[in-house]
Amino acid sequence: MKKVKKGVWYVVIAITMVFSAQAIMAQTAPELKILSPKMGEEIPFGSDVVVAISIYDPDGDADITTVEFEVDGVDITQEARLSVFLATFPFKDTTAAGRHTVSFLIKDRGGKVAELDSFFNISPEPKRKRAVTANGSIRAGGEYDKEASQSLVGNLNVNVYGHLSDTLDYSLAVDLTNEESSDKQRVSTYRLDLYTLWGGIVVGDTTPNFSTYTIDGTQVFGVHLLPQLGVFGAELVYGRTLKDVKDPATFRQILYGGRLKIGNEKRILWGLSWLKVKDDKDSLSDANKAIAEGPRENMVLGTDFSISLLDGSLKFMVEANESILSTDITTGAISDYKKWDWLFTANNFTTVPGFSSLAAKFGVMIGPFSNNTFNAEYSYVGPAYNSIANSSITQDRTGGRVWDSIWLLNDKLFLSLGFQYYWNNLKETNDDTTKTAGYSGSAYVYPNDYLSINAGLDLQTVTDDDTLDTSSTTITGGVTQELDILITNSSLYFDGSASLFRDNADQANDDNTFSTRLGAISYFTGFPLDTKIVFGYDFGDTPNSIYLQGKSGYRLLKNENLYPYIDVIYETGDKALDLGVGVDFEAPRDLTFEAELEYLRTPSSSDIIISAFATKEF
Repeated sequence: MKKVKKGVWYVVIAITMVFSAQAIMAQTAPELKILSPKMGEEIPFGSDVVVAISIYDPDGDADITTVEFEVDGVDITQEARLSVFLATFPFKDTTAAGRHTVSFLIKDRGGKVAELDSFFNISPEPKRKRAVTANGSIRAGGEYDKEASQSLVGNLNVNVYGHLSDTLDYSLAVDLTNEESSDKQRVSTYRLDLYTLWGGIVVGDTTPNFSTYTIDGTQVFGVHLLPQLGVFGAELVYGRTLKDVKDPATFRQILYGGRLKIGNEKRILWGLSWLKVKDDKDSLSDANKAIAEGPRENMVLGTDFSISLLDGSLKFMVEANESILSTDITTGAISDYKKWDWLFTANNFTTVPGFSSLAAKFGVMIGPFSNNTFNAEYSYVGPAYNSIANSSITQDRTGGRVWDSIWLLNDKLFLSLGFQYYWNNLKETNDDTTKTAGYSGSAYVYPNDYLSINAGLDLQTVTDDDTLDTSSTTITGGVTQELDILITNSSLYFDGSASLFRDNADQANDDNTFSTRLGAISYFTGFPLDTKIVFGYDFGDTPNSIYLQGKSGYRLLKNENLYPYIDVIYETGDKALDLGVGVDFEAPRDLTFEAELEYLRTPSSSDIIISAFATKEF
């Protein structure tokens, strides 16, 4: 291992042009990143909000027909704009103050699943009627899954927001559960936010966002200070990113970070970030140390700059970060660097900083001009760059993407086009260089207020210098028509998709999948009955399958606040059945009760899931 030169590890930094996208690795699930709002971001009351999620699939076989997109627990997949690069949804209820959740799921052709969960807050209405206010909700209940855990998983969610004085706002979010994650890390979260005219403070589970390649939404249990005085601002964060676990052996991990900011995001903003993450080498027993990775220590120094011109219609963004990593600090720093071990543990397991340890990004946004918005990004992540506080980063990859969107015909036609290209093996340390290219196009047509038409085409190719040469094509299209049929207000829709996979190196891996869905959702005006009927036919290289779904719910009582329903899904191909029976009840004093029993059956197994929750809003 090369010996570190004195002082090098904390000085080296450079700015280069970059772009944010995910890595080029074979046989991995699609990679997701929340673009807006940032995790934990505080949105001013009534401001425009667009939920945007970046999708990148290193293998080029992401299947956007499998997307499940939820906001505040409501499925908005049909309303979202989806492409192989991006998923967006304009959040309309921007005066609903409090915490709002985002959940996104997508699969690839091999069945690998990528999931993303995030949240943002909308500030309370700025009017001051009382010195102290408290609004929010409490939700409590549990779920029993016969196959998954065979025990009751309880959940308590408390969200309270308001103001304590004319200059002090607050929000409190508590999520308690006895559920345990697969890696034995904490699932329950606690967060208190306080906001003043001079900045804010977060205590508990915070999600700092310094920049793309330092820390970007990682959960830290600690304290997060955000002072702001005019154009001068700062962020200071200290806390635990991992708790110590015996099995799987995991060291307790502590994070220290700071960021200085000058300016604001609407005009000119310059930032300087420092981040250090260190494993507590004494948090495990000697026996568990022997099977654990590390203990490690990592430090990142970064800078970022953005400028907005022409009233925000032209924006440039750049960031650059240099990292240093010690993969084993068990024996501490070597003698030459003992006096610096308060800053960093430099030893024979420390990588030498340089261009290989650089991560950088450059982006430009032009628009909207005449309803047209153009974006371009380019990125470089060296093979030795590490920020262990940011697990979404993949080393040894560079490339970029461009995408453009435009509204035409008095906002009745929306077009989106995109292109991306990435490659790895930047220092030629591998035998082959893998190249990934993607092309995307989609169109949404709204001839009137009752009819919408959409179509999309996505193509991704993955090649290397030897045996890898694949292409994945996805074609989608759909029509939705709202109309009155007899005594119903109905929505009729048709969705179709084709997924074509070609392996030019081994044609035996070729695969074709076609899917159709014809459905109707109706509300009967003569009596409060909801129905949903869907017929689908899936075919291709796999066995053909008929998809049937029927859902019906009836609203009872004077105010229609008691809602029992039944939902059935049956697929003939693998003879899968999903039967759900439930009831929702909106009680007086803003109380809501929900209960559901779900039965799942396949040829090889069956499962029963029972859930019940009560919610109080105030």
